[in-house]
Amino acid sequence: MVHAAGNGELEALWNLVIARAQRLMMLTAASGFWPLWQSGYGETLTLLEAGDRAGALRRFGQIFVTVKEHLAEGTAGGVILVGQAESTNPA
Repeated sequence: MVHAAGNGELEALWNLVIARAQRLMMLTAASGFWPLWQSGYGETLTLLEAGDRAGALRRFGQIFVTVKEHLAEGTAGGVILVGQAESTNPA
């Protein structure tokens, strides 16, 4: 969506945010976080396509709330994050 808008400065910032999120959340091919992101973005796009901008914004924000909750619990979609408890690295 950001790329399609043609805003290079925002796209560069977004790429930094995504890179940090991947590192912080251990977003790998085997990560349990993928379903959280996929469903969140899918529902956000559906709301945008229906013209519900306010609903899309709420759903987009909820993605981060849900991910934060799963990080706090050490789970992602029911999958225990390996190494979550042992990690002492704050970033």
